[in-house]
Amino acid sequence: MASIVTAANSHWGALHTCTASSRALTGWSRRALSVPSAHRVRSPRARVVVRASAQRATWLPGLDPPAHLDGTLPGDFGFDPLGLGEEPAALKWYVQAELVHCRFAMAGVAGILVTDLLRVSGIRDLPVWFEAATQEVHCLIR
Repeated sequence: MASIVTAANSHWGALHTCTASSRALTGWSRRALSVPSAHRVRSPRARVVVRASAQRATWLPGLDPPAHLDGTLPGDFGFDPLGLGEEPAALKWYVQAELVHCRFAMAGVAGILVTDLLRVSGIRDLPVWFEAATQEVHCLIR
């Protein structure tokens, strides 16, 4: 993996491109981002742009993701240790099931916030959401 280092001079509009080593850049020091001496731009206003091509991020660095998880799904970091998504129809169902679970979780958070707002503002005498199961519920419908 080589990174492309491009330096553009703001005075003359000169553009120099070089291939740097595949060693990952760990900091933003001038020395790490400098252009090799053969292509050094003389202006102090020179701008250096670095673009490094990286491998796909995985849930555990160094592991190859399964073949059926190709990175096209949102949040796909190659985590399927049991191989449950190997069948495309099952993977599609799992994606839809996860969306339903997320929507129920968001509805639950909205319910917590609304009941806490009603309790704190004094509109209703409701228990704190995590103690609601310990209270007796008085229902209007009998």
